[in-house]
Amino acid sequence: FLSTRPDIIGKDLSDKLKNLQDKVEPFTITKAKEILQNEFQDDFENIFIELMPSKTAASIAQVHKGKIKLDNRQHDVAIKILRPNIEREIKRDLENFFVTAKIMERFSKEAKRLRLIEVVKTLAESLSMEIDLRLEAAAQSEIRENVINDDYFNVPDVYWDLTRKNILISDWVDAIPAKDINK
Repeated sequence: FLSTRPDIIGKDLSDKLKNLQDKVEPFTITKAKEILQNEFQDDFENIFIELMPSKTAASIAQVHKGKIKLDNRQHDVAIKILRPNIEREIKRDLENFFVTAKIMERFSKEAKRLRLIEVVKTLAESLSMEIDLRLEAAAQSEIRENVINDDYFNVPDVYWDLTRKNILISDWVDAIPAKDINK
C-alpha cells in the first residue's frame, strides 16, 4: 500500500517498496503442498496431479502452475496461495501502523492534515478484502464476463469448487501481462 503513496512516504522509499508487490522470495513448494493438503484433506491426491515451484511471489500470495484432475479430465491451472500466517502478520503490522499514526497525528500538524489514522483504516479495509481470495475470484469472474468476446484479453475461468479463502484456482493462461505495455 505504501509503495503506491509517494505523496506520503516520498518517491525513493515508494520505489523501493514496489519490490514487495511481486519480487518477494517465494515460500517453498513443500509448504505450498502442505497448505493444499490441509485444505483438501483426502481429496488432495485425487485432484492435484502436478504442482510446479513458484517463480514469482508477492507480499501476500504466490502463484504456482499446476495440473488438476476433475471429471476424469486434466486441466492446466494457476494456483494462487496466500502466504502462511499472512493474516496474523497483517494484523500485527496494522496495529503498529495505528499506534504510529495516532502518535504522529498527536504531535505533527502535517500528519494530522494527511489524516494518517484514516489512511490506516482504509489500508485495513483494503487488506481484509485482499486476503480473501474468494473476493478476488469474484472480481476475476466479473471481468471475464465483461471481456469474454474480446480478442485481446483472456481472463482465466475460476474453479469455484476448489477456490477457498486462502486458495484461488483458475485456468492457466500463457499470455503477456497487462502491465507490460511495451509487449
